[in-house]
Amino acid sequence: MTLDEARAEGQRWLDYLKRQEEKSAAIQKIAGAVRRNEIDSTEGKKQLRAIDDRSSLTVYDGAKLAEAVKLLVSR
Repeated sequence: MTLDEARAEGQRWLDYLKRQEEKSAAIQKIAGAVRRNEIDSTEGKKQLRAIDDRSSLTVYDGAKLAEAVKLLVSR
């Protein structure tokens, strides 16, 4: 793995984390709205399904990240 490839893999991981953070924030917002009775639980579930439908299942493969980190740390 080259230094540029390691940097690119690190950026892919950071992008993945950002998407996870955004999804978590959206879920928390829905949960808060249900708790405050701004929306009912049926609407909350509908909104949660919409979030899940928007994002296909993404699993980050950390094997390349480990290789990238080893390279970056050794420099």
